[in-house]
Amino acid sequence: MFRDRRIAVVVPAYNEESQIGKVLATMPAWVDRVIAVDDASTDGTAAVIEEHCRTSERFVLLRRQKMAAWAQRWLTAIAARSRTAQRLSP
Repeated sequence: MFRDRRIAVVVPAYNEESQIGKVLATMPAWVDRVIAVDDASTDGTAAVIEEHCRTSERFVLLRRQKMAAWAQRWLTAIAARSRTAQRLSP
């Protein structure tokens, strides 16, 4: 929680096996929900994300098949909102 607001971060990933673990491990403690989106990676990206999901409930893996970039962004936004994420004003 940050300034009495729940914070969600969406992390899109495609074939980021070597980097996604570092990204998730360094997510600040005030981030309440981390939604990692695996866009049909062909490497071990999903496995690394799943390991983080086992260590903390704040991590969520969202897997999907490859689709148009605009559709990926739209569906990711819906998933983030459905997990009680709140849009913050700048």
